[in-house]
Order: sequence, then C-alpha cells, then structure tokens
Amino acid sequence: MTISSHHVAALHAALTDDADAFDRIDREIGLGEGRDFPALLTMAFITASHLRFASDWSTADVIKFVSQVRICDGDRAPVSPTLAEQMILSALRDTPFSVPAEATATAYTQFILMRRLVSDLGDERLSLLLAQAQDSANQWIAEQASI
Repeated sequence: MTISSHHVAALHAALTDDADAFDRIDREIGLGEGRDFPALLTMAFITASHLRFASDWSTADVIKFVSQVRICDGDRAPVSPTLAEQMILSALRDTPFSVPAEATATAYTQFILMRRLVSDLGDERLSLLLAQAQDSANQWIAEQASI
C-alpha cells in the first residue's frame, strides 16, 4: 500500500471542486478500496490544521473556526461541532482522535473541515501541502507495516 500521485490528484480535485476529475480518478483506481486515500486525507488534514492555526492557537480559536464552517456550509448536512472541534484539537495536539463517531460522519466532517482549512491557499501552496501529506502518509504506512 502506498500513496500514489493518483491519490494526490484525486484529493486535489476534491478540494478544488473538480468533481469530473475526482470521479475519473476514482473509476480508474477505486479510491474507496483500501486505506490509501483515507491515510492521505488524514495526513493532509493534520498538516492543514497546523498550517491554519498559528503556534499560539487556543481552543477558542478552534471553536470559532468550526462555527464559521458550520455557518458557511449551512445548506449541507450539518457538521457536529463536538466532532469537528475534537478532530482539529487532536490534530493540533498530535494526540489520537478518540471521539466515538460513525465512520461516515467522521470522514464527512474531516473533508468539510479540510476544504475550509485550505480554502485560502493558492494552487501552488495546496500542491505543496498535498505533497507533504503524501510523504507523511507513506512514512506512516511504512511504519505500520514494520510493526
């Protein structure tokens, strides 16, 4: 299992609202199969969380960010504030995510937050973030394989 350039391109397409490219890549490599794409999304989420929140962040900053996301995405399925806040706090604190939640709700929340975390990045910075996430995900995969 390794994160390929196809996985990175698919996440880039999803984050930039290029549904056609995402669907094409999904048909080609089957993103829903395996743990590759979720691993990439998770590492990208952690990287984007650290990028978005300065070193002097507070819990109040996270709560404010999540409430802004919930207001901006009001026409979509609602995002649980507790789930969203704990997801970001876990990323920022480098601690395991331990909020019990259904897998689909967790993935949906992570993606909605991820889109907002990178919304002000230009294409070049987004590509750099995704390349860093790819490296981190591949490193994590290699570490898990050696356990």
